[in-house]
Formats: sequence, structure tokens, C-alpha cells
Amino acid sequence: MDPAKHKIYHVDGLHSRTFLDTYCSNKPETTFEEGGLNVIIEELHYFFKFANIKGGTLIDISFGPIIYHLYSACEYFKEMILLSNQLEMKALKLKAKVKHVLKCYIDRENITDPLELPQADCLLVTHILGSISKDENDYISNLKKFAKLIKPGGQLLIFGSLNGTYYMVGEDKFFTFTYDENFMRKAIEEAGFVINHCQVHPRKAKNSLADYKAIIFISACKN
Repeated sequence: MDPAKHKIYHVDGLHSRTFLDTYCSNKPETTFEEGGLNVIIEELHYFFKFANIKGGTLIDISFGPIIYHLYSACEYFKEMILLSNQLEMKALKLKAKVKHVLKCYIDRENITDPLELPQADCLLVTHILGSISKDENDYISNLKKFAKLIKPGGQLLIFGSLNGTYYMVGEDKFFTFTYDENFMRKAIEEAGFVINHCQVHPRKAKNSLADYKAIIFISACKN
């Protein structure tokens, strides 16, 4: 899909309330609860509790205004740093653990420029790489920028949407880069990580709001 024909998340921005009402509400017509919300919550709950993923600092780079995935994380890390493209205050209910909410500059080599953040014990990336990357090289380049935020031996927890081409927010159609599991594994390894776990959850409920085929979760350790 040609990104020039659709809006781009980090260029055009999106309406946060419309996004939440579309994908995160409890309305009967919302069909993403099982395949989107629950998958992320369940995977993170398991890993934080049983895989001994914890530490001093977690950095979160996630899509739009979502915060539900952070409630599990705040039990296992002393502080969290949220990087937000639109500078929404995503952490009102997580104040005790949130140290900073910072502007994220996707187009810069140091995405927190001019600040230099100390490397974190864990980086949580939720559904954003496909929205900010136009092709394979761009995806790998962006992931390598993110990797600089993690200390050696630190953990990467990453969610993505496989084989999607677009998603809707209100009347606006947004571009997403199309990739599969094999490419995502390759990109993570090329960015300097060893994959510990990979789980693919095929999409069950379908509608015209987005056309992804599955949700993928990967945990990996930085070399």
C-alpha cells in the first residue's frame, strides 16, 4: 500500500477520543476486545509475573492514547518513562510510577533529543512500529533507534499487527506497513536481540475498521 494515499500516524496525528471510542470502548459494535485488548493484557500479565521481567526502569513507546497495558507493568518496575508522539498525558492513573512523559521524535536518531535518557531495564513497544515505518528498511531503522534505549541484557516486549495495510480513525484511513512473522523476527534479531518467546494470536472478529490478520507478541533480550 502506498503511504502517500493515506494519513500517517506521526505526521498527521489522530483524534485520541475517536480512537479510544473505536477500539477500546465496551460498545457492542466494538470487536477488538478479544483480539486486541485482552491479548496484550494477558501476555504482559503472564510475563511480568512468571518470566521474572522486572527492574528499575521501563520505557514505554506505544500507539496513541492507550494506557491499559501499563497497569501490569507498574507492579514490577520502580519507575516508568512514557514517550508520546502527541504529548498526551497517558498516565493520570499511574502517577506514582511515572517519572517522565516526553516528546518522541521519530525522525531523529535520538528520539528523545535533546535529552539523553539512561538505558532502561525494559522497553515496551505496542502497535507503533507498523504505523511509523514505510517499508522494511524503515522498520528496522526505527527498531534500532528504539534498541538504544535498552541496556545490555535488558528486555524488549513488542506487540504488532501482522499483514495489515490500514486502520480507520473516524473518517480517516491511516497507513500501516505490511509485514509478517518471519520479517518481524528477522528485524528484531538484526537490531541486536535474542528472541525468547513468540506468540501469534489470529484475529477472530473482523470488520472494515482495520484489516490486520493477527496480533504478534515477542519478548527478546538485548545482546
